[in-house]
Amino acid sequence: MRFHTFIIAFGLAVALLLFAQRRQQPQVDAQFRTVVDLTAPTSGPHTQLLTRIQAPANYVRGTWTVDQIPAPRLVGTLVVLDVREHARRNAGYEVSPYDIANWERIHGPVPPGSIVVARTAETRPASMFPTFSADAIQFLVEARGVIALGTDSPEISRHADANAYAAAHGLYALTNIAGLGTAPEAGGAAIVAPPRRTGATEAEARVLALVR
Repeated sequence: MRFHTFIIAFGLAVALLLFAQRRQQPQVDAQFRTVVDLTAPTSGPHTQLLTRIQAPANYVRGTWTVDQIPAPRLVGTLVVLDVREHARRNAGYEVSPYDIANWERIHGPVPPGSIVVARTAETRPASMFPTFSADAIQFLVEARGVIALGTDSPEISRHADANAYAAAHGLYALTNIAGLGTAPEAGGAAIVAPPRRTGATEAEARVLALVR
């Protein structure tokens, strides 16, 4: 509880600094050594692949829009599932419960309240990319109580039912996350900063990782 309270407070401080556009570096608490930006750049050859948040309302009518997502759910333990090896062999690979079990063998169970992100590749064909399987989404929702799913690809899942299932349980989605090589697989925290655009079901978002 103290950890989560600190993360929320720190997230608010970082957000205020970003909005104020100050040049000085934010002060990082002793338990974290740095903050890294996981947001895709807004200029360059891939401006169409901006980091975005899809609120539950993007998949299920009547659920939270971007501005309605409770602030505590925009901060969570960061879990990075590295499936690049599978993605090299299969561009349409789906993250499976096996990949989660692999991560948990090394780091322990995925903590409740986590933001789980798939690291799939640095580059990929435009027409095919890895996503989460329906089974992986169901496991993370029911057995681990995560609050969000993310990926460095343009889509969380190709299964409409799986997207709707996650949304119905309050999960939002983060796509086109960048720079996952600078984030730890475990032990970090994520802060998501979307605009408070009333009624929007999706929007560009900034994603920051706190690194121990």
